[in-house]
Amino acid sequence: MILSFSSLILMNALNILSLSKKKKIFLITSEPKTSEILAQTSSLPQIDSVFIFGRKKDQYEQLLSKCSKITGIYAQIDDLWQSIKEQVNFVNRQIQAFSFFDRREKSTKDLSKESPEFLWFQLFHYTVTRIPRNQQAKEEMIHMCKYYYRRNEKEIQFIEEFKKEYQPKDAIFWYTNQCFVYKLINKVLRTEDIGFLYVFRFYIGDLFESLRQEHEKMLSLEDNILHVYRGMKLENEEFERLKENQGKLISPNGYLSASRNKPMAVHFATKPTNRSNIVCVLFQIQCDIKEIDKSIEFADIAEY
Repeated sequence: MILSFSSLILMNALNILSLSKKKKIFLITSEPKTSEILAQTSSLPQIDSVFIFGRKKDQYEQLLSKCSKITGIYAQIDDLWQSIKEQVNFVNRQIQAFSFFDRREKSTKDLSKESPEFLWFQLFHYTVTRIPRNQQAKEEMIHMCKYYYRRNEKEIQFIEEFKKEYQPKDAIFWYTNQCFVYKLINKVLRTEDIGFLYVFRFYIGDLFESLRQEHEKMLSLEDNILHVYRGMKLENEEFERLKENQGKLISPNGYLSASRNKPMAVHFATKPTNRSNIVCVLFQIQCDIKEIDKSIEFADIAEY
């Protein structure tokens, strides 16, 4: 969610923020009372990033050291728009990959404390992938996607293409395409929304089966040891919670992507950012693919 407002509607905006506990919110302000607005909003956990739009950059420079959520001060609308797009992509990737259980949107869990809830949701996910997938299930999914993206013409075009062209063998392709399928599937898995998970049963079942087939191919490889890397940027608080969870069970709620290319992962982790509260992190994952529990499935989807 992106909000832009003046002080005249500040109270209404604050009410919106307090109700949007499951959303990441970008705050854009060009109001002369920017300092006042930030004082009342920047500490809210829903506020992910703050963008200041104004031609007098010197007027706001002192705020950079006071609010770590400020991504920058922009005098040109094109620069502001580009920064917003980059931050949206960054947040989507971070949320999908790794965050922490806080009874809100999440993609990892401390299973030592939350085992019953985790196992229940995983069982439901397992069951959904085995429900027969028919035309009615497809139509339910298409209808929901069109409603969700009813004001986004680009995504509507992708949805229409999916409706006409999709085949079960294309499930991984559509996921890696990072269009509406990728975005909504990850959102459903992060939020553990059972209702939406059921709506997506048509596609999730195909994706599960495609990944299973690719997983079988990996098990036939002669090289048993798998090395993959994941480069990320974590907020200081997230990084500290990660360190606190050493030795505990943490599971990705969605599909965790990684790369065999370590330099690429390092590049992503160290990509410059204006945020002062960010820690660059490189995850190095090593496992013996022949020794991993058979219920844990992983696949090489580089060809897609």
